Amino acid sequence: MDLLQRLKRKAPLDPPEETSRNPTLPIPPSCTDRDYSPSQSAPVLPFPDGVKVLHDCPDAAVDICFVHGLTGDRESTWTADGQSAPWPKTILPTELDKARILTYGYDAYIVRKGVVGANRLIDHATNLLHDLTADRSSNNASSRPLILIAHSLGGLVCKKAILLSRNNPEAHLCGVFECIKGIIFMGTPHKGSWMAGWAKIPAWAVGAAKSTNRSLLEILETDDQLLQSTQVEFWSMVRGLREGGRPFEVTCFFEELPLPGLGKVVSKESASLEGYAAFSIHANHSDMVKFASAEETGFKRLVGELVRWASQLEVRHPRASQTEELPRTSPSSAEGHRGASFVNNYGSSTQNINSITTGSGPANIGQNQAIHQTIVQSPPVPVPELSQDCLRSLAFPQMQDRSLGISRAVAGTCEWLLRHETYKTWAACYRGLLWIKGKPGSGKSTLLKHALGNHASSDGALVLSFFFHGRGDELQKSPLGLFRSLLHQVLGQAPNALQDLVDRFKTKCREHGKAGEDWHWHEEELRLLFESSLPKLLSARSVWLFVDALDECGKDNAVRLVGIFKSLLKSLPSQSTGLGQFRICFSCRHYPILDLDDNVFEICVEHENQDDISTFVDDQLAAFRARTPSTIPALITERASGVFMWARLVVERVLDLEREGGGLKKMETAVHSTPRDLDELYRQLIQDMGPASLKLIQWICFARRPLPMDELRWAMVIDADCPHRSLQACESAEDYVPDSVRMKRQVQTLSRGLAEVTHAQVAQFIHQSVKDFFVEKGLPVLNGCETSAEAAIRAHFRLAKICIRYLAMEEIGRSTSDELRNFKFESNFPFLGYATTSTGQITEHVDVKDGDCMTPLSWAAEYGHEAVVKLLLDTGKVDVNAKDDYGATVLMHAATNGEKAVVKLLLDTGKVDVNAKDHHRGTALRGAAANGEEAIVKLLLDTGKGDDTVDTKDDDGRTPLSLAAEFGYEGIVKLLLDTGKVDDTVDTKDDEGWTPLSLAAYLGNEGIVKLLLDTGKVDVDRKDAQGVTPLSLAAAKGHEGIVKLLLGTGRVDVHAKDNYGITALLYATANEQEAIVKLLGSQHR
Repeated sequence: MDLLQRLKRKAPLDPPEETSRNPTLPIPPSCTDRDYSPSQSAPVLPFPDGVKVLHDCPDAAVDICFVHGLTGDRESTWTADGQSAPWPKTILPTELDKARILTYGYDAYIVRKGVVGANRLIDHATNLLHDLTADRSSNNASSRPLILIAHSLGGLVCKKAILLSRNNPEAHLCGVFECIKGIIFMGTPHKGSWMAGWAKIPAWAVGAAKSTNRSLLEILETDDQLLQSTQVEFWSMVRGLREGGRPFEVTCFFEELPLPGLGKVVSKESASLEGYAAFSIHANHSDMVKFASAEETGFKRLVGELVRWASQLEVRHPRASQTEELPRTSPSSAEGHRGASFVNNYGSSTQNINSITTGSGPANIGQNQAIHQTIVQSPPVPVPELSQDCLRSLAFPQMQDRSLGISRAVAGTCEWLLRHETYKTWAACYRGLLWIKGKPGSGKSTLLKHALGNHASSDGALVLSFFFHGRGDELQKSPLGLFRSLLHQVLGQAPNALQDLVDRFKTKCREHGKAGEDWHWHEEELRLLFESSLPKLLSARSVWLFVDALDECGKDNAVRLVGIFKSLLKSLPSQSTGLGQFRICFSCRHYPILDLDDNVFEICVEHENQDDISTFVDDQLAAFRARTPSTIPALITERASGVFMWARLVVERVLDLEREGGGLKKMETAVHSTPRDLDELYRQLIQDMGPASLKLIQWICFARRPLPMDELRWAMVIDADCPHRSLQACESAEDYVPDSVRMKRQVQTLSRGLAEVTHAQVAQFIHQSVKDFFVEKGLPVLNGCETSAEAAIRAHFRLAKICIRYLAMEEIGRSTSDELRNFKFESNFPFLGYATTSTGQITEHVDVKDGDCMTPLSWAAEYGHEAVVKLLLDTGKVDVNAKDDYGATVLMHAATNGEKAVVKLLLDTGKVDVNAKDHHRGTALRGAAANGEEAIVKLLLDTGKGDDTVDTKDDDGRTPLSLAAEFGYEGIVKLLLDTGKVDDTVDTKDDEGWTPLSLAAYLGNEGIVKLLLDTGKVDVDRKDAQGVTPLSLAAAKGHEGIVKLLLGTGRVDVHAKDNYGITALLYATANEQEAIVKLLGSQHR
């Protein structure tokens, strides 16, 4: 073996011979995946990135997506030697016939001749999330369960993508997190891999013609901060899912065999996750994901997990524990009122639809109230006076609003539910939980109200109900409102079961005073009282509980309430005790986070309601059909895809066109051109909205409570820059609406039909999905904002300023305090009550932290939303030094991401701690220096307050100077050296023995080498942990200019040897650096 071969074995300065045939790989293909590398003579092909469908399935029950690893390819990674196609395409479909199988590709090459992709892990994860979401949406699979199978680095990409989906401000991007069933990790380095360390030295060997993407290798280091933080965040997410009752499947596979001459790429310890199963595959790191046949043991182990998971996704209906005839429909009535709802502040979609009706307006209201009396009330029970006072403490004015707002079903619709086998089995069982689920606008609320009417108090049963209402007051959209309403109903119909509640009420009144003023009910105490009343209730009668639109209380509350429902059913004594039946039915949109067990009955509305939509469309277009026979009704029904709201809006569009004299062809074109996605339909409707429409939408979205017409017309005429000083002057303005009738018309006109005025004369959106759309997507478009958060903050400020402007009007400003408190006075100024209680709404939750301990200010700073940062700082209510879970401050987020304007805003407050350190001793200066943000480094240094952090080492022993030198930021190196504060650390080593000079020499940053040498403070022969000097590093990499600079100092030991006995001349010789060999050779003479 000659010297050159020995050198290459000691330190693999060039790729092995096999790899040299593929010029893009820095490491042998057996180490990772096969590369996508067409020959230079071949035509240029599009890079194989994004989602590709390997196997389609029209009636798929699950999507399975494969994600390759480092230097991999979306097809060849999964293709065994001798096979023409990947096994997920050829073998897997025969084992899982209800799965749609996808594969995802991305540029994960760390070295390439020419230019290598610079994407970081988070960039690949972001692309995966977006591409997967788009594919599933275009294939009507957004709510379909999802399984990910990832190899090597792909597992880290998948983990980050799921974390990005969790709590994503873009609602459509939350789908991946909501639908993910589980992940299979195949050789994923959860705790890092030796490849990161291997590549750091061998990166010299790839030659000057090849560029590297070091970020993908650095994350594989066992102590990498991003790797560790991703793991911590992932475990936090898993723990949250477990606590919320949602199973989350994880299986790990690790390699049994080493790669020849290299060993195992990912150890068993790194490839495994504590608490989850880990299996071996008898193959090396590359071949462990390449199966040639279904008989291979590794394939059997993997597919066994997939089959088990897939079986859990199938809807199973438990056998009824006893049979019972469905109760007949009979009149009843509960003194307990029904209605109410909770909205997720970020906009959850509701599951009701108000449009399945035979009429509207005052006449229909009276009809609906009559229906309400028939459905939900039972004969009143005499209630003692104390109990009546207790009833009043539980009641709230809006308890009936939502149930009254759901119009009765069109004749002939909803009947299928009572005939459905799952429904009949649930209704006959002793204890049962039924989930009526479906898309937003699919008619779940109408369906649930229909079922409620069918069971009302037949055979003496007690029927309880609650309708969450995301567009209503706080009690209408909270679990507290739920339990207040349920206890109100029970106390009104079976007071003997709630003596404990009355006693508690009596004690509270005696000790604290008047209910509602001196004290208030709390959710937990009411929940416990309701739970304790059930055995008493069931000893005398059966109980039915119907809860509508559970999703409108937000994801967390929805999960918690389902857990409570299940607990109630399980905690009750068995049938042998003689207690009556207890059944719960709730409606909710598709929430994978609920992930209920096999004992829960489920009915999916959009799979069953096509005939109902057809009946509804025929009913709405009855007169049209009589005048114009056509296929339009059938076309609308077909394209509605189970969504009544879509059908309603398109029906209105068709009728509008008919009134305008449009022909059938134009109507058909209009139906075909209407986006089938509700959000896209809403986006189309708001295209020409003006400033008045924006203002109305802001009020409906963000008012503390729904505004009646007499308040809304004042809210609309006054603005922050209103020129009028008196209310009288406002009344003479051209945009003042003098009465509620005309205001109602304006609501419909300005909202393009997306808002309505209820029977209670308050403005609200026609459906929860409309509010979701405006909060998440529509308002940013109308208001010219980049994010929904910025649009919301602007809206809150605007509404608060309108309230302040109203209070400054002459008629109110000159009034006394006593007059302002007088009810008659307030009746003359209808907006006064709202204005006096709402001016502080902008600052109420302005500094609340999310699950990662990030405040709104932190998020706005990280993403550079300067206007939002200014708005938040102007409130005076934010902590400018708030830290997230990793100890990062607001300033660190802005500085690291290069947001100069935001950094300046923060520094201008004079309250920012420039020297703050995160949990890894990172600082704002470190983040800016490492990312090349020269202007921000200067800003931080100019404060004169950052002296303590100029030479601070992080947990890896790296200073801002060493990071700037490593990444080639010459300007930043000069700024730091000019401070005179780094003299003592200019030559300091990091934990791997690298100095700023060795890093700059290694990477070829000649200007930085000169700056460092000019300080006279560096040891030009200082060795790293392997004994390599800066001269050897520069010689190996072929940096001739740097070699000359080092030799020019006259202080370099050209004979210095590393730990293997190799000199700079030998490194240059091994890498065929002829010019440098001559330079160094002359020094050896």
